[in-house]
Amino acid sequence: MGPPSEIDTIVGQPTSDTARDFRDRFLAEKRDDAWASNVERAARARYMAIPGLAHDASLRVVCAATICQAAGHSLPGGGDTRQNRVLGALESPSLIADFAALGLRSKATAVSTTRGISGFAFVTYWVRKP
Repeated sequence: MGPPSEIDTIVGQPTSDTARDFRDRFLAEKRDDAWASNVERAARARYMAIPGLAHDASLRVVCAATICQAAGHSLPGGGDTRQNRVLGALESPSLIADFAALGLRSKATAVSTTRGISGFAFVTYWVRKP
C-alpha cells in the first residue's frame, strides 16, 4: 500500500468518522456510468461557481453508483474572513438545493486546514436519492 492520499489524510481526522465511513462505501462501489458522468459534470460546474475555491485539476467530483466524492481546496491567503466565506459557500442552502436538483443529498464533509497558509482542503460525500 502506498502513501496516504490527500483525501485519506482529510477523512482520517479524528472528527470525521462519518466521512471515513462514506469514503469506504464509495471505494467499495462499482460505477454507474450512465448516471455518474452527467452528475459529475454538473456538480463540478457548480463547485466552479464558488469564488475562492481552486478551479484547477485538484477540484474533483467522482461518482460511483450511489455516492459521489467531491474534493478540492480553497485558494490560499485572504485571511480567515475570506476562508470562512468560502467554507460557508460549501455548506450553503443554495449549494445543497442545487445538488438536490441533481438528485443528491449531502451526507458528510471533512475539512483540513493547510499548514502555514490560510486555506483548507475539503472532501464531501453526496448520496444519490432513491
